[in-house]
Amino acid sequence: MYLKHMRPEQIRAAIARDLAVIVPIGCVECHGYHLPVGCDTLIVEEVARRVAARIDCVVAPTVDYGPTGYDVSGPELGTMDVAPEELLAYARGMLRGLLRLGFRRIVVWVFHQGDRGPLATTFHLAGTRLVEELMCRERGEGWWGAAKPVAGDRTFGVIEVRSVVHPKSTPPAGGDHAGLNETSYMLAACGPHVDMGALRADGPWYTLHEGDLSRDGTAARGELMFEAMAAAWAEELAPAAKA
Repeated sequence: MYLKHMRPEQIRAAIARDLAVIVPIGCVECHGYHLPVGCDTLIVEEVARRVAARIDCVVAPTVDYGPTGYDVSGPELGTMDVAPEELLAYARGMLRGLLRLGFRRIVVWVFHQGDRGPLATTFHLAGTRLVEELMCRERGEGWWGAAKPVAGDRTFGVIEVRSVVHPKSTPPAGGDHAGLNETSYMLAACGPHVDMGALRADGPWYTLHEGDLSRDGTAARGELMFEAMAAAWAEELAPAAKA
């Protein structure tokens, strides 16, 4: 289910079932001359779509803009940069909104620079502070020191920021920048927006890296990786069976 398509009673029912909420995040960044600039975001959205087809969960609207530092290119090749300090307030506001709705199983998915890059760490900071504030309101200050956490306590799992490449999906799933893997992902998810004819012998080094050549990407490889990620996440996020 997509949050923006849901009616109030459907949202209440999802909260009552403690369904996971998936928050796709990404950026606008050059991925060579052959791939769309939304590549990192599109990968996360495609995994979310496949997981939502497998299990009951909620997919929140995507956060499309994030930090790039202009590491790959300047704006002349389509890259945009939203600094972490500028993004932080928005991340806090959006995640707080999901908490106020009543969701308590929020998973933020990122592909861009993995789960330790500026995009992920911005959301991690926002989420961690919000959970601390929530616990202080619900349990009082000193809540963690007052009682030893019981087995299975998932307080700090209320909001998680994770790489969309699930550990159980590797191999075959993996990452790179516009190389073999990302080219394969895009061919599988949005082939019409890929132009393999734009690959050039004098193109960016990251499209020509031996063993990770963009030209070797295939939709079949992308499909295999997407299915591995979707299966792993569906297993982890599947709603608990009612007793």
